[in-house]
Formats: sequence, C-alpha cells, structure tokens
Amino acid sequence: MNTETTYWFNNMPKHWQIKRLKDNIIFQPNVAVPADNAFVTFMPMECLRDGVIQQREEIYSEIKKNGSYNAFENGDIVIAKVTPCFEHHNMAIAVNLKNGIGYGTSEIFVLRPKNINTPFLNYYLHSDYILGVGVSSMAGVGGLKRVNADVLKHAILILPPLAEQIKIANYLDNKISNIDAYVSERKKERLLLSDLKKAKVAEIVTKGLSPNVRLKDSGIPSIGMIPAHWEVRRIKDIASEIFMGTTPVYEYEAENSNYILGQRNNQLEGITFEGVKFAKDSFFAQRQEYEFLKYGDVLLNTLGGGSVGRAGYYNLDNSKRVITDGHIMVIRSKTYNTKYLYFYLLSIKEQLENMAIGSTNQSFFNISDIRIIPIVVPPIEEQIQIVEYLDHECDQIEKKCALINEQIQQLQLLKRALINEVVTGKKAI
Repeated sequence: MNTETTYWFNNMPKHWQIKRLKDNIIFQPNVAVPADNAFVTFMPMECLRDGVIQQREEIYSEIKKNGSYNAFENGDIVIAKVTPCFEHHNMAIAVNLKNGIGYGTSEIFVLRPKNINTPFLNYYLHSDYILGVGVSSMAGVGGLKRVNADVLKHAILILPPLAEQIKIANYLDNKISNIDAYVSERKKERLLLSDLKKAKVAEIVTKGLSPNVRLKDSGIPSIGMIPAHWEVRRIKDIASEIFMGTTPVYEYEAENSNYILGQRNNQLEGITFEGVKFAKDSFFAQRQEYEFLKYGDVLLNTLGGGSVGRAGYYNLDNSKRVITDGHIMVIRSKTYNTKYLYFYLLSIKEQLENMAIGSTNQSFFNISDIRIIPIVVPPIEEQIQIVEYLDHECDQIEKKCALINEQIQQLQLLKRALINEVVTGKKAI
C-alpha cells in the first residue's frame, strides 16, 4: 500500500480483513427486463440527492426509447460517477422502487453488495478514502470528468465481521440521523430568512418606506396599490442602454486578460448575484470590441432551467475588465438608481420565471417581453432611500444566513469525520 493508503488503514483492528471492493460487490449487475407497459422508477441525475432517490415513475417503454440508462434493483447502491456529483457524494441505497426496478442516468455506477452489510458498504463509500480514489482516477474534459470504473473496483475495502458491520451501520444511522435532523432545521431557518428577505424587498419596492402615504391603483394586478406620487414605467423607458453580452473567444492565462461572467457561471469574484460573492473564472477574453460591464449595471439571466430570471448587480469599479456571455441581459440607466431596479427584479423573480418559454432545462426569455415589463418608480431621492434601507436590511439577513451556512458546514465536517473514523476502525463503538 502507498503512503496515503497506509494512513487510512493504519492501526485498523487486527481481526478486520483487507479486501478489494470488487470482491464484495457485483458491478453493474444484470436486472430483469420489465414488460413494456410496466411502471418503474425513473432517476435522472437531479433525483439522486442527499442519500435518497426521489421517486418518479415512468412506463418502461418510454424509458427504453428515450435513451441509454443504467438499471438497478432494490438493495443496490447507485453512485454518481461524473464530477462534481461524485465529490458531493450523490449516492443512495435503492429502496421502494416501483415494481422493484429503477432506471437511472448513464452517469451512475450500480453496485450490488454480496456477503457484506449494505448500509455498512454505503457508509464506507462515503469515506474520504473512496472519495480520494475516485477523484484521482477521473478523466475527461472540464465538467465531464468521470471516475475510472476499474480503479474504483480495485479500491481497498477493510471489512469487519458481519455482526460488527451491522453494529457500525446502526451506530452511524443513529449519529448521522441526529446530525442530519439538526442540519435540516438550520436549512429551514435559512429558508425562512430567505423568504423574509424576498417579502421585505417586495413590500418596500412597491409600497415605499412611509406607511401613511396616499395610494393609487398601479394598474398591475400582481402589485395592486402603490404610493400616489410614484410612476408606472417600462424597463425600456428607464434604461439608457439594454444589450445582450457576446459569447467570447476564449484564451488561457493571457496578460491583461478579462473576466467573463457566464450564464452558467456561479462564481465570479466581486459580482453580487443575489447576494453571492463569486470567485474568479478560469477563462479569459482578449478582444477589445467587447462591451465591458460598468459599476451599477443590472444583470438578468435569460436562459437556463434553474437560473432563468436571476438578477444581479455589478458592484465593481470600472477599472475591471468584465464581460458577459450572450445569455445575460445588461441594463444601464443614467437617470434612475439601478440598484433599485435590481431589487425590483428580485421582487418579481417568480413572475420572470413564469414568463420563460421552452423546456424545463432550456427555458428562456423572449427578450422583447423583458423590455416592456412594467416597473413602479418612485422619485430618485426615494429610490436612494429605499436602496439604503434594503441594503442594510438584506445585509443583516445575509449575515444570519452566513452564520447558519457556517454551522451547517461544521456539522457536515463532523458527519464526514465520524464516518471516516468508524468505517476504518479508528473509532471504537
């Protein structure tokens, strides 16, 4: 064994055995073929999360004609093999499958335990040792890297006697369920804070800060009454410029390179995108004719199932060379406070999502529809006051969310450490 492997299995109990994973599993096992009209469980990748398979049912004949899928049965363990899903431990024991059979994406491995306790093996597969083996074996391009099946099959498995496997699995079930329950409560609290932020933003950008102001009907059913001195305009009326980014020509690590904010890129340093700070992109563009973002630009994602309608506010100074790709709308205004527009777009995100057309995973906007979206506009002095108030309130909520995120992260680290120690025999139970 190499140094890293020796570290994981150093001081393991002497009565435990050293085997290979392949000795105690059937890899990609055969599954009985159902009748064409039979209902089975269907599992695209998004349905494999948090140790469970979210149940969806399909008629087998529809699955068969729509692509290549991996089959599994109750009691099998399914593992995502593609990055980043593998690193996120997207795996689960298959249970309660419709008619006992499931079909999942081709980007999973199916492992059928033999002569080993299934929950124990599932915990072992969550260990950092298996994570390291899988990640080090990955090959492919960019986000399409996959775990090498042969390397995974030949990973070391240290195996206690069956009675001890069951004892370990039961112990971890109890401890992990307690951790998961607390994490779930913290996530609920975070969701409530997120809902509070949305509600506060929606209330202030449509009703203002003064509770006793005279009101009038906005003429917009979803908004109703607004302060009488506010105007109803369209986005195109308040913008000095509206344009779409251009998908750039990529070059690597060139001097004086630009940053690129991509439609699917969740990480760009210094961009406030619904309150999230992003890291630096790994691609760069050199062509000078691109339109660089300016401080105060409002960004609106126009494509993508999970992110269509997502608004952003560019808060870097103009010395940064940041461009967007062709799926992000940029809105500028010289006479209106664009941060107010950003908050307004946050408040109507659900409406924006409902405006999208196309399939769930490839929904998009008709750009001309975005330009004529009505917006209620207070005088500029009031816009500034509203922005200052919402900045402060949202900042307080985001600090609370950040604290919750830190607590969740610590709990997840505790869970990870506990699994590592117990399944390798370092922690006696």
